[in-house]
Amino acid sequence: ETAYGLVDILKSVSHAAKAVYFEGSLCGTVPPDKELAIPLAAFSLSGTGGENLEILLVTSVFNPLISIFCGADSVSRIDLVCPDRRLFEISRNLNAVPSQSGKLNLKYGDAGAYMEKSAAKYDLVIVLDSEPDSISGNRFFTKEFYRLVKGRLKDGGVLVTYMPSTGGYSG
Repeated sequence: ETAYGLVDILKSVSHAAKAVYFEGSLCGTVPPDKELAIPLAAFSLSGTGGENLEILLVTSVFNPLISIFCGADSVSRIDLVCPDRRLFEISRNLNAVPSQSGKLNLKYGDAGAYMEKSAAKYDLVIVLDSEPDSISGNRFFTKEFYRLVKGRLKDGGVLVTYMPSTGGYSG
């Protein structure tokens, strides 16, 4: 238990940044590194070409995209899927996410389960939660998951994700 909530490890990675580990996994750094997030946000928003955008984020609660999209005039709603309420509270206590934003809606639980139950449609779905190096991470890289994403996209909607590479892949 810390002043920020229940945290496994809060480790200094530089004089200004700390790495947050929760339940044995690296969740992010505070303050978040915006070096890649700003171009990714600009690219993602330009792909939709619209106003009053509705976004589904499946990402770490420490991802700076949350704050960037909360501040974007073209964004009207952000649904953030967070697996654990405690983790979101830690990120808020560490000022990694905006404390007040009428745009940000939290959806607790598994992203796939949320998409199966929800009827919400989005202009932009961003999936940056994990790499397919574990059973937990692999669930975001299946045909079933991409079908769920397709069902949540509006006509002309955009999916932004990444496919990590590996030197050991020979297929």
